[in-house]
Amino acid sequence: MAARLDERDAGAVAAALTRRWVRGYTAWVGAEAAERRRAEIASDVWEQRTDAHERRVAPVTVALAIAVRVVAGMPADLTWVHTQRLAMRGLPADRKAQTMNTLGSIVARWWWVLGATVLAGLGASALLLGDSDVNRPQVAIVVAALVAGIALRRSRPRTAGSLVVVGAAVPAVLFWAPAVMVLGIVTLVGAAIEVVALTRGSLGRALAAVGLVALAASWLWTGALGLAGPSMMPGVLAPVVFAAGGIALLIITGSRRGTVATA
Repeated sequence: MAARLDERDAGAVAAALTRRWVRGYTAWVGAEAAERRRAEIASDVWEQRTDAHERRVAPVTVALAIAVRVVAGMPADLTWVHTQRLAMRGLPADRKAQTMNTLGSIVARWWWVLGATVLAGLGASALLLGDSDVNRPQVAIVVAALVAGIALRRSRPRTAGSLVVVGAAVPAVLFWAPAVMVLGIVTLVGAAIEVVALTRGSLGRALAAVGLVALAASWLWTGALGLAGPSMMPGVLAPVVFAAGGIALLIITGSRRGTVATA
């Protein structure tokens, strides 16, 4: 899904991706606020990389730390954008507070969908570019699962979350692409939390968690085996059993509510 990063350039790549993200969301606010935000983030990243260099921290570790900060800070970044836009419009304070509460609720429920969207885009790009290192059938299934999860997010949130867990499982183990791996882990965890939260009862939630683990593990196992023919039949049957068991657990645990509110 992503080419192997040169370890020496990992920190620079993470910093560049951070700058792109900041330039993207600050484009929606006034020039003065945007410049302050960009300078603040650039300073933070520079200090983090400089400190890591002085402490002789591996570049890949630094890149991973930067990526974690960016992904974890995305909800706050979007909230900041909305705050700035409200300030530009001069809305009353009570209206601002009400809108911010609404935005916070939406972000809390939908943030991991952004991760699923980015992962689906990366997978689709890998397929379109025809990278010879890509397992095309596996990536196609990953993209299909993520897209289906995004499409079903409102009407069938538990099913959507389960599909995203399956789709994000492969990116979550791409240790040679730290940024993609972190995004996959964060997206997977967010979707899994959603599924568990929508499940009835403590026992049901525990069983749903086991089901999700079984689904993700079975998908990774199948991908590793590559369905290598009759000689691998016992190895192929095991992940099928895991997947069937995971799906069964998710079905029998039911759902606490059927739809996801927008506010």
